[in-house]
Amino acid sequence: MHATAAQAQNLLVDKNGDGAVKILAFGDSLTFGIGDGGLDIELGKRGYPERVSSLVGVPVENAGLPGEEFSSDGVNRWANQITTSSADIIILFEGANDAYNAVAARTMRDAFQRAVNAGTIVGKEVMLVTLPQPCCEHGGQISDSNTYSADLAVLSNVNEIPLIDIKRAWETTCDNLGECDLYNLPEGLHPNAKGYTVIAQTIAAKLVGVDIFSPGGAAELESVLGLTSGTVIVKPDTNS
Repeated sequence: MHATAAQAQNLLVDKNGDGAVKILAFGDSLTFGIGDGGLDIELGKRGYPERVSSLVGVPVENAGLPGEEFSSDGVNRWANQITTSSADIIILFEGANDAYNAVAARTMRDAFQRAVNAGTIVGKEVMLVTLPQPCCEHGGQISDSNTYSADLAVLSNVNEIPLIDIKRAWETTCDNLGECDLYNLPEGLHPNAKGYTVIAQTIAAKLVGVDIFSPGGAAELESVLGLTSGTVIVKPDTNS
């Protein structure tokens, strides 16, 4: 799915008028940062939230809870988080554990839609995130994971909210999708430091209105964020 004109803009907006832009990263172990060898988990510096904060210069709270299923406990935790958080933007990146337990696609669609509805009611900018395709020891989750991602793209379009396409970033950037070098292998579910960097760069690009998958997307993001040439490692989509 390609961004609409309404989405292709800087999303770092102070929606609640408190004088600051803040982001809440909501999800499971992929948000918490399990598998990240590049940052200090004990100090709370882990995964993609810390990297996004460094890239775009705004606070990103890490609300990742390892092992959580979004369709059950997650959607209930979401309701509490969005009503108590002062964040303007909430990134919803969850579903890996649901895929592991083969939760029905219809159940997931309903849960994601409920989350979007609740976020809209309280005035948050909700950003949906597709799931990176797992591999190797977690290859059995591919079908459900990809189905959830397809449904998230539809929900993004129907609700006219931003979609962060991490599945697409994996497809363009992995040297071999069947044994992706962005994962801790052979586990194939939790990203390594490079994988979390790809996630963060893809999210940052959406936040500042850069099409990271265009031929010049990496260079444009580096220019917008003042990064050294070659810093962005997300590759363009040559099939688009």
